[in-house]
Amino acid sequence: MRRAVDERRESCTKTASHLIHSNDEDKVQTYRVLLTGDDPVLIRTMEFVLRSIGYQATIEKEMGAAIQRLNNEQYDIVIAEGEIAAGECLEVITAAKRRSKEVIAIVLAGDRDAAMAVKAFRAGADDYLLKPFSIEELEDAMSDCLLQLEMRRVDKRAKRRSAALRDHILSMLMSMAHEMKDPLQRLAAELTAVCAEQYGELEKQTADKLATVRMQSLELLHVAEEYLRNAAVIDGALELEREPLDLTRDVINPVLSDLAVEMRKKRITIENRAADRSEGENRSVSGSRVWLKTVFRSLFDKVIKDGGEGCVVGFDIERQNEKYRLNVFNTGRLVTALDGRLPLPPGMPDQATGMPAPSRSFDLTRQIILKHGGNIWYETNGCGSRFVFTLPRA
Repeated sequence: MRRAVDERRESCTKTASHLIHSNDEDKVQTYRVLLTGDDPVLIRTMEFVLRSIGYQATIEKEMGAAIQRLNNEQYDIVIAEGEIAAGECLEVITAAKRRSKEVIAIVLAGDRDAAMAVKAFRAGADDYLLKPFSIEELEDAMSDCLLQLEMRRVDKRAKRRSAALRDHILSMLMSMAHEMKDPLQRLAAELTAVCAEQYGELEKQTADKLATVRMQSLELLHVAEEYLRNAAVIDGALELEREPLDLTRDVINPVLSDLAVEMRKKRITIENRAADRSEGENRSVSGSRVWLKTVFRSLFDKVIKDGGEGCVVGFDIERQNEKYRLNVFNTGRLVTALDGRLPLPPGMPDQATGMPAPSRSFDLTRQIILKHGGNIWYETNGCGSRFVFTLPRA
């Protein structure tokens, strides 16, 4: 036994001498290494080797204490020595990986059973050295570990830079779109007034040209609002800039104006049931003009698409105590199953329909309504379908 210990010490001393003279000290001086294991001679020799070439090596004799240290301190490399079957060295590896996925874990063991090596790798080991190991094996293991560690750190830095760049681009897009939106709204409003001949009668050629310019300004305004919406969705923000709004004047009419050309081409008739109600035309809410227009545009797009050519598309607004009950509807085909499983009226069990799960676009619409303090669901009838939702009154 004494002879075996002496041979092991001699082997480790040779390893230390080789590493001291063959490694670049500048490459390893910043790495922190935690050593733990059952063989004090091997662990102490490893500490000497690593310290000699610039590592900040620390020994923790008891594996339980090593686990505690890992919970409190950050290490770059953890080396655990012991018998795999006993399980303690694997507990150290597991604790190290739980503390940081970036840490490199090496197991030193005498188990020559392949199943034990598999067990070590499943626990999170990055390398597995059989004892006794050669100078080349130890050198290769440490070199590979440093390469893995640096690759993980480079990847982490790249992800941070990518996230920062994305945030910067999103911020620029939102700022640019926001700066464009208000002037475009004023331009579109002025052009609408001019086309309506509020400033005087126009010749037909001039009126037609101004109408074209007006439509182009509305399309550009729609693009600016799309940038705002898409940037906010990617950012996960969905922030609402609330302002007093009249649903008909500020939200529904501009959306229908944007869709007017498409509806004329498809010979679609608009039915405004809200105009027939006794509450009058003023339906005030406190909300985001951009996001509420997104809701109505999405729903009108859907009922137009599913209603088909020649259908009737309409909307209704009904006051119910402290909220408005709104619906956007069509006559024609039912909403297609491609949109997925849509919410049902409150109180109706899910199994009452066979419709599949909600699409991403409808999920965004629902998020906007919920953010405004309302709710949304889908209903069918014999000759068409409708989306029903609520919004709090201002």
